[in-house]
Amino acid sequence: MGMAKDHFVLVHGEGHGGWCWFKLRWLLEGSGYRVTCIDLAGGGVDPTDPNTVRTFEQYDKPLLDLISTLPEGEKVILMGHGIGGLSVIHAMHEFVDRVKQAIFVAAAMLPFGLQTDEDKKDGLPSLPDNEIESTFGAGADDPPTTVALRLEFQRDRLSQQSPEENTDRFKPTSTLTSGPHVAVAEAHREALANLTHREKETARMATAAAAGVASLRYFPSSLRNRVCPGTISGGGAVTFSPRRGRGASAAAVAAPSREAEPASSLGDLTRVDFPILDQEFDGNKLVYFDNGATSQKPSHVMKALDDYYRFYNSNVHRGIHALSAKATGAYEAARIKVANFVNAADSREIIFTRNATEAINLVAYSWGLSNLKQGDEIVLTVAEHHSAIVPWQFVSQKTGAVLKYVGLTKEEVPDIEQLKGLLSNKTKIVVVHHVSNVLGSMLPIEEIVACSNRVGAKVLVDACQSVPHMPVDVQKLGADFLVASSHKMCGPTGVGFLHGKFEILSSMEPFLGGGEMIADVFEDKSTYAEPPSRFEAGTPAIGEAIALGAAIDYLSNFGMHRIHEYEKELGAYLYESLLSVPKVRVYGPAPSQSDHRAPLCSFNVENVHPTDIAEILDLQHGVAIRSGHHCAQILHRTLGITASARASLHFYNTKEEVDVFIHGLKDTIDFLTSQH
Repeated sequence: MGMAKDHFVLVHGEGHGGWCWFKLRWLLEGSGYRVTCIDLAGGGVDPTDPNTVRTFEQYDKPLLDLISTLPEGEKVILMGHGIGGLSVIHAMHEFVDRVKQAIFVAAAMLPFGLQTDEDKKDGLPSLPDNEIESTFGAGADDPPTTVALRLEFQRDRLSQQSPEENTDRFKPTSTLTSGPHVAVAEAHREALANLTHREKETARMATAAAAGVASLRYFPSSLRNRVCPGTISGGGAVTFSPRRGRGASAAAVAAPSREAEPASSLGDLTRVDFPILDQEFDGNKLVYFDNGATSQKPSHVMKALDDYYRFYNSNVHRGIHALSAKATGAYEAARIKVANFVNAADSREIIFTRNATEAINLVAYSWGLSNLKQGDEIVLTVAEHHSAIVPWQFVSQKTGAVLKYVGLTKEEVPDIEQLKGLLSNKTKIVVVHHVSNVLGSMLPIEEIVACSNRVGAKVLVDACQSVPHMPVDVQKLGADFLVASSHKMCGPTGVGFLHGKFEILSSMEPFLGGGEMIADVFEDKSTYAEPPSRFEAGTPAIGEAIALGAAIDYLSNFGMHRIHEYEKELGAYLYESLLSVPKVRVYGPAPSQSDHRAPLCSFNVENVHPTDIAEILDLQHGVAIRSGHHCAQILHRTLGITASARASLHFYNTKEEVDVFIHGLKDTIDFLTSQH
């Protein structure tokens, strides 16, 4: 390899393949190799047609024509993605005997050529026991990514042809299995999802195929050491290891890029997806510890929002043209993702709102004004966010209902026994947080719901600080209403959601009037649509809802259990580290095996104002925390303070960042106290 006749043929159809191979072509030509790109998009075959496999010769024609004209003995590397990958596979069968020096690589992306242990029911051939794994990346700035490489191929997943038909067509020849003539890069769905969080996911997939060939000494060694945006890091390595058997295969491929190096934390492995974190202020690398206010957004989410506005911006539910249909499909798919994420019984129980604040107001005005009267009682805790208090104050003033507040225990958590004592047949609704945005404590929602139900009271849960950080199952919790915001769960601002039991939502009056929420409009009256449309008047935040769905995809890829366990460890480390700083007072309960504490700490330093702490940490150390009352003035008065500083973490934060924060805090305290 390395001579003038070395020839890469990059084959792509429509969509991802074009820009994928553009980047790979840049890499190869920059290394001095001859490159030919073949665009199959004009082949005249619909890849979604059930008869695609039977008529693929039309789609293959440009590639087959090129191979037919190659000089005898020329070394060729054929690389295909998606439809292009299938075309390469067909070319492999037709020309493998003639083009002895060819290397055939198919970088398969969904929905092409993927077959795993957990989806054998479709009849496609499963992964063989002798497959091998390729781990590439693992450089300082490039988390390791693993794909499975094998010496045969998968059939087109879109084809409806039964596995019994034409089986010889899909059977590797003895020539193929006797030597490394072909490496088909395949990835389990979850491993593929890991890749798609980056803007350059398809290019990385193609490079994975290249890495497999390189390990077999069929790929130019110079390519392995060349750095290109979206490809293998210069410090990357390619290693191979035998599979450990069928039972371990799914786990081995599911998240290899996240667990290949045990020393790397979840925070280390996910930071690459958040470009905003990779910046400095006055020479200090940004440490973002204000996640309780809003989370940062991965590239995957920003791309989803950008794609909507670039490629299919249209209003939803009201048009029959292609753009409207696509926008409507993506918008409603996001609703289903939210429903699945919180395990709602029906996607119609999910109402998109501007934010959690609007969701609470929706319940207060639509349900509260219709169901509360003079003397009825609303039970809240002193630790509630203003968004969960002020709407009910409005309702109380309009209906004569009475607000009852639950205080704190000596451990500085809402007193559940006191809450139980306040419940009576006058109680109509209980409004509580799941996780406190100041104390970091978590309330036993199931227990609260059970006690409230016994007196016939509804329960509304503010889950803004729990849904982004742990598994939340609305059916298990049993609350009548639950609210959350997109921007705290790696999604965009401007959208949130209300979950409500469908029979309750169906009984409620609309919150706002206008388009979309009606069934029929007459001169003197209107009838209303069923939920969720009843509560989504006007044009919604379409792109933001779609991007929220992308954020849920991102979180689900890692798994909320994994995120929760990592954040428990990280939160405990933050708590213990803060306690080690002299004159620091941390509010809320200590973390323990039985009592969960969220990865946030509100604190004060003796004789130092929290705003001064936050300002100096930002200016001198690049550490972003929050100071003030955190929209919880009643709680701060209960604690005997007017304000506090708060460091709040997310899964993309690390213990090393906690150390930077603690070091900066000590310096800040020394700086501020030395001025007195």
